[in-house]
Amino acid sequence: APIYVIDGMIMDISDVRDISSSINFLNPADIASIEILKDASASAIYGSRGANGVILITTHKGFESGPKVTFNAQLGFAKVQKLPENLGSEEFMDYIRESYANGYNSTMPDTLTEVEETIVQYNKGYDTDWEDEVLRDRASLSQNYNLSLKGGTKDARYASSFGYYNEEGIIATNSNYKRYSFRINSDFDLGKIFRIGENLSITQANILGPFSQGFGVLRSASRTNPLYPVYKESTDPEYRDPNDPEYDYYKYGGTPDRNPVANNYYNLNIYTNTLTVFGNIFAEATFLKDFPFRTSIGINLSNRKMDDFEPQYHVSPHTSRTISQVTKSSFWTNGWLWENTLSYHKVLEKHDMSAMLGYT
Repeated sequence: APIYVIDGMIMDISDVRDISSSINFLNPADIASIEILKDASASAIYGSRGANGVILITTHKGFESGPKVTFNAQLGFAKVQKLPENLGSEEFMDYIRESYANGYNSTMPDTLTEVEETIVQYNKGYDTDWEDEVLRDRASLSQNYNLSLKGGTKDARYASSFGYYNEEGIIATNSNYKRYSFRINSDFDLGKIFRIGENLSITQANILGPFSQGFGVLRSASRTNPLYPVYKESTDPEYRDPNDPEYDYYKYGGTPDRNPVANNYYNLNIYTNTLTVFGNIFAEATFLKDFPFRTSIGINLSNRKMDDFEPQYHVSPHTSRTISQVTKSSFWTNGWLWENTLSYHKVLEKHDMSAMLGYT
């Protein structure tokens, strides 16, 4: 993977075991510019860590002016427009009949019984599109709000921002992402030689559902038998009246495999909350005209907490939980970076010379 350098602070994803410490914490509205370093000379100062490239991200900085307030709001909608065409009940039965007629698995003693049971289920008239069932029946809404304040004087500049992002997932249940972000960047001139400043971001991200929920749910839905209903039939011995207090535990119908709607409802109640503090403080000094020295100390702190709740439920004899279960886990990731560089830059007529000496 490439490494990301955000305002001089290295975020090396390959060194991070916790997925929550990737650059997902960064609010795109805070990005002023992105630069890609891919040749050896440009990425040399990062050593072997930069072998697969370096992505330099610079966030917005303050400038000399009166306070400037900016507010931005965005609303978006997402809805799946086209999915693979799975077999309906008619096509599925044609497939079952043809496979049996061609001798597929004909050596299995229970093959004929399975076909007969399938025909009985087919005659009940169900034709379930499981992909439609696991997706929202309306467009999912996303909201993005950003408020920023910038300004400064000749010797002091500042830029701060607050962002709120909320996205409903396209999966019908247990699918949501929220992010609250705060950033403060400032720098100060102390006379003509010294400059100090900081770049700091604090982000809280809340996720409902697993990180890769969509793929698993849709994959399961595309493999589920269309001859079975989502909910238990009234003729099912395990059927409960909707007014029954235990209805919620028994409402979903069984299938030869897992019921993907029930699996998403009962088994994917995963709440993940991640707090990330990322940034650095720096000082610069120009002792001679062409020799600026810079030192910076950065931190990368991440605290991720996960709560996984699986209630008592009964879908079928092979898909049930007799007692409710709660799993709580917590992950801490922390890193620091101390970087010192002495640079030299000189232009003499048609010649341009630059050099850098650094310790990280």
